[in-house]
This record gives sequence, structure tokens and C-alpha cells, in this order.
Amino acid sequence: MRVDSKDKKWTVGFVNYFTSVYLKWQLKIFYRCCNPKDFQIIIISNSAPDDTEELHSLAKPYARFNNITIVPHKCQFSRSSEQHGEGLNHLMEYADRSKYVLIQDPDFFWVGKNFLWQMEERLKNGVVAFGAPYIGPIGIGASDYPAAFGCAYRVDSIRGFDFMPNFAPDFVAELEKKFPVSDYPNFVSDVGFQIRQAKSSEPYFTLGSRRYQDLGIEYSYLSLVQEYLLNDRTFGFHLFRGCATGIPIDAIDPKIGQTRDIIKQSRDRYGRYFYYFATNRMLAKLYAKFIAYQVAREKQRLTAK
Repeated sequence: MRVDSKDKKWTVGFVNYFTSVYLKWQLKIFYRCCNPKDFQIIIISNSAPDDTEELHSLAKPYARFNNITIVPHKCQFSRSSEQHGEGLNHLMEYADRSKYVLIQDPDFFWVGKNFLWQMEERLKNGVVAFGAPYIGPIGIGASDYPAAFGCAYRVDSIRGFDFMPNFAPDFVAELEKKFPVSDYPNFVSDVGFQIRQAKSSEPYFTLGSRRYQDLGIEYSYLSLVQEYLLNDRTFGFHLFRGCATGIPIDAIDPKIGQTRDIIKQSRDRYGRYFYYFATNRMLAKLYAKFIAYQVAREKQRLTAK
């Protein structure tokens, strides 16, 4: 059943590609930390084969709130960034009558106290976007403009904009002349670049950013945890490459082409950690120590062989 977005102040949107391991914890955070009367959750599922049955199972405990919509989506493009952009454009159709939309990758976790309220206070006071910047310079638009992997927008400020990246060879070649990869390591015309290009001259709010000490367990072929801060207090986390599938040989079992169980387990542990961080930071510290103990024991076991 589709929720009418006019009834909800916020639309919270995820584009899913076999990320239920994270979405389980995302739902726990939102229903524990926010008022369900204020938001609807939209999950655009790009997974192929379709995994909506698993997503519906995750949503079932929250059915009484009637504010989760799961949308199977068949992508037209082959690149993951293009599929992501497709999903976000489709997502915005469900946010059309909300006042605010919060877009985040499934591996991006908000943990700040009253985080929706904190975002709303700034959006209603004039900023068009509130969120997390890229790591390093980006090229087109303001380098610290909030990225589409973790950003809240006023819906009226981005209505009609396209989230699609641009991979056209001539366009990319021209950008690489202006913004060489040696100086601009991020893909300049990635998802959301059109909004950044158009809106960088308007007021926006960017969180502070720094590298975060991970839990000592790998969740992908590249483990890079970034912490985001509001007034020097932790407000969010992003597991860069946290949704990676496909070619990374350390994350994918080459025999069956699926994410290794050990990687799934690590992702689940990070999700639990961020849930604890959002709801009980002392428990998060204890859980981190528990994970460190388990990692140390496993190293001892391997050394003893």
C-alpha cells in the first residue's frame, strides 16, 4: 500500500541492491529514534533477482504504522551509478508531497540525537540541503556540498532535478581536462552532480568529516569508515564501498558470484554497532570491545594452526 506523502512531513528514501543486512538496522534506528507519524520510508529495490519478499519480511514488525512502501524497480542502465540515479529519480515520485526528503545509501547511518529534528531546523530556516560531503574535492559545484549518499533536502528546492550521473565520453573527457583525476579523485559527474551544480550558490549545511577507526572487521574489499560531526559530536557514519558487489574478489565468492558469508556477517555487525551508537553509546562501546575480543581470539586461533 502506498502512503500519500502529503500526510508525512518527511520521506526517507533508500535504493536497495541486496542490502537487507543494513536495512534491518536502518528500520530499527528510525522507529526507535524518530516519530513514525513524521515520516514515510520508501525502498526502491533494484535487486535482480527480486528480493522484495525479504524486504517485506523486514518491514512486517512496523506494519501497524503503515508508512513503509517497497517498490521493485527494473533498471534500464547497466552501470551501478546509473542504476542508483534511476532509483533516486523514481524515489522522488513518492516524495512529491512531503516537505522534506532524506536520501541515504543503505550503508549510511544517522546516529545523532534527534537527527531528523536537527535537519528540519536548518532546512526550515533557509538551507536547501543538509548532509555529508564527499571525501576530498569533487570539481563541479562546491566541493563540500552534501552528497546524495547522505543528504536531506527541501523537496521544493530540488523538484524537477535529475539524480542521474553522466558517463557520456565527450562530457567526461572535457571534465577530466578541467578537473584531473590526480587532483579530483571523486567522479565529478556522479549521482546528484546536477543538483550540486545548480544549488551550490544557495545556502546549504555540510557536516564535519573525519576518518573513523573501524571495528577491525572487513565489510568489503575496501573498508573505509567515515564519521560525520555536528557541533563536534558524532552525527552519522558511512561505510564507503559498504554495498559493493561484483568484482572485488575478497568480498565475492567466485564460485557462486555472491557476497561471502563472512562479509555479510561483518556488515550485520556494523549495522548493530551503529544502532547501538544511535540509541545507547555505552552499549556501543561495550559491543566494540566485544568485537575486538572476538577478532583477537580469531587471530590467535589462526596463528596456532
